[in-house]
Amino acid sequence: MKEKYKIIIAFIHGALLFTGLWLITNSTYTSGADETILKQINIIQQKIFGNHLAYPHNFVFINVSKDQKLIPDPIEYGDIAITDREKLAAFLKILADNNNQHYATLCDILLDYETEQDTLLAREAKRCTKIWFPYHIQGDSVIKPCIDVPIGLSYYITNTHNFSKFQITQRDSLKTTPLVLLENLDRKNYPSKFPYFQSVFPRYYIQSPDLFTKKTYPYFNLGEMTIAPLVVYRGRSFCSTHT
Repeated sequence: MKEKYKIIIAFIHGALLFTGLWLITNSTYTSGADETILKQINIIQQKIFGNHLAYPHNFVFINVSKDQKLIPDPIEYGDIAITDREKLAAFLKILADNNNQHYATLCDILLDYETEQDTLLAREAKRCTKIWFPYHIQGDSVIKPCIDVPIGLSYYITNTHNFSKFQITQRDSLKTTPLVLLENLDRKNYPSKFPYFQSVFPRYYIQSPDLFTKKTYPYFNLGEMTIAPLVVYRGRSFCSTHT
């Protein structure tokens, strides 16, 4: 075979391999083998380089599951439990009253049911900057909050029942929460030109033992924050008492 044909065949093979890799990476598909390799890589990285955060900021975790309120089920008989929005509004008020000195607040609460406290929560949410709430995809429908608040899409697809691969955008235009944070906090735009990888394998900087065993990060309940709030100022936290 002539030398020029070998070069052409090698080029075609390389183009096919790159196209196949790009399509698989940009899809939601992942296998058990991929997860095993990634797990081993993460373990080796942590042993060699340690588990260092990408951002020089402290994190405060607030549990909302202990502060709930019953509201009538709008679909069926009975009541359902949701996060107490009056307490959530009180917490946002504390952030706003302290001149929004927090670096960012991510409220992982889907506001999908209307309540009598929505007006109060909406008012305090408008006063509070750098906060985001999630919205979801359910089938062909997009489930957005019933209150006008800043949002980011919290949604992923998995075929292994593990969270090992994440699409940065969904349906070509719906920005996920990490992308919204990247654009608003870091003032960066994710590449939107071909070729680019739309799906990423996330790295877990913070894990459960960091909260409950090592107690590396402060951990509170929502109701506690309204009594003796913790104000986060660009990675430095201090307690203040409000009457």
